Parts: sequence; C-alpha cells; structure tokens
Amino acid sequence: MEVLYAVCCGLDVHKASVTACLRSPGEGAPRRQEVRTFGTTTRELRRLVDWLTATGCTHVALESTGVYWRPVYNLLEGSVELFLVNAQHVRMVPGRKTDVRDSEWLAQLLELGLLRRSFVPPAAQRELRDVVRYRKRLIEDRAREANRVEKVLETANIKLASVVTDVLGVSARAMLTSMIAGTATPEELATLAQRRMHRKRAAQQEGAHWARHRPPPLSASAAPAPCRLPRRGHRHLPSPHRDAHRRRRRGRSVPHNTRTLASHHSLGAPRFNGSRTRSQPGDSLSTRIPSRRPRTRSASSTSITGVP
Repeated sequence: MEVLYAVCCGLDVHKASVTACLRSPGEGAPRRQEVRTFGTTTRELRRLVDWLTATGCTHVALESTGVYWRPVYNLLEGSVELFLVNAQHVRMVPGRKTDVRDSEWLAQLLELGLLRRSFVPPAAQRELRDVVRYRKRLIEDRAREANRVEKVLETANIKLASVVTDVLGVSARAMLTSMIAGTATPEELATLAQRRMHRKRAAQQEGAHWARHRPPPLSASAAPAPCRLPRRGHRHLPSPHRDAHRRRRRGRSVPHNTRTLASHHSLGAPRFNGSRTRSQPGDSLSTRIPSRRPRTRSASSTSITGVP
C-alpha cells in the first residue's frame, strides 16, 4: 500500500508512561522505526515534543484509556497533526499485545492512512464543556440530596414537603435546624416561614405535629404468632388428610369435609358411601353429614337436636 505520511509517530499513552514509535524513510526499501519510552510528567512530555519536532514528525496518533491522553494532547496541539483513535478500531492479534507493539501498530496504520480520528473540539470549547458537565453533575447531586432529605422526613412522618416546594430552601432549612435542636414547637416552626409561605402557616403547624401521627410500637404480646405450615407430602399430614391424599391418587371420590367425616366415623355411624345428602329432620348432631355448601343458620333458629 502507498505510504501517505512519510514521518509519523504512534503513541500508546498510559498513566505513568508513554511509548512512542517513530517511522521515517530509511536508506533502503524498508522504513526505519525508532521506539522510545517517556514519562507522563511535564518535563518528560516536553522531551517528547522536542524529539518529535527535531525528527520532523508531522502526524501523531494517540491511543489511551480514560483521560490520560489530555496532557499529551494539550502539549502536542499546534505543533503536529493529532489523531486521537479509538482502541476498539486498532486492536491487534490476541496474545501479542505489549506497549511497544501497540505503538508500532499505530505508526504502521497511521502512515498508510487507515486510522479514523475521533472528534476533539477546540481548547476553548473543551474548557466550556468541562464546566457545563461539572455544573450538571452538581445539580444532579443537589437533587439527590434533596430527595434523600425528603425521604428521611417522610419516614419520620414530618410533612414538610407537603407545604414547601423546596426542602432545602431558606424556610425549610430554618425549620429543620429548629427541629434538630429540639427547642421549637409546631407554632414556633410555623413562624419561621418566609415571604409567600406565611399563607401556609396552618398547614405547617399541622405537618409539624409529627409525633401525634406516629404509629405506636408493637408490643411483644400483640405480635402475631409464627405460622408453621405442614411439609409437602401425604406422610406428614394428619391421618384424615393422608387418607384423602391416597384417595386422590387412586382416582376415587374424596369427601368434602374429611375432618368432620373422621369424627363421624369415630362415633360409630355408618361409613360414607360417596353420595352427598343433606341432613334430614330428626337426625342428631352426631350423625349429620355436611353437604358441599352448608347453609348458614343463626344460633337461635337451631335446636339442640338439629331440627330447624
């Protein structure tokens, strides 16, 4: 392939070192290359700039991770034409990756014009972009802190966010300071409102009575008892349920209320033949078999013998 740039250099930039590979025309057919390693301090970077200027280098390609390329780019800007390339576009063969080989590979691709540079705005625009991005991060951090404060207040049932727009405003901060000190009553907190918040004094006093609305602590006697569920499988069930489980597996009909039928059988009554019948007048409570949907009756309408 045709060489586009006669004297060029590839830089592999790291946190503490910069590996440079300079390629230039040689005496014969093969091109001559020279590899050097520099530090990342200002003095070492100036040595790199002086070396490239003395050799007549016109194009430099940089590959870096993070923001390590910025000091090198700032010092080389204006003296040579810079190519800031993406590391994904210049990957080498796996297993042969070193700093020296990376710089040599960059120099070879650069001299053939096979590198695509990344967009780097001018210096003034870079500075403005850094300031704008930093301001955006500060605004996001402030919003996160305000949401965190509001969450803490809602957990304590302090309805400050219901009467103020900004929990970090002048009035809200004065109220928070008084509540932290523990010396202000709800009426005194309402007097700390500034300007347009004077119209919300009644709501502020109501929201400050947070201690009245807190739920009482749950005592040990009122705590619900733990519920233990039976283990899966018919072996760990009571005997009536185990029998019902066996009937299901055999495909036989299962009585509706196994526990009632078990007590019914224990009293000496005849066994259930599979048909579901309602209780007849005159049957006692010991021989009554419940239906699928028993009717609900009041205690006053049922006699001891079961006759309605």
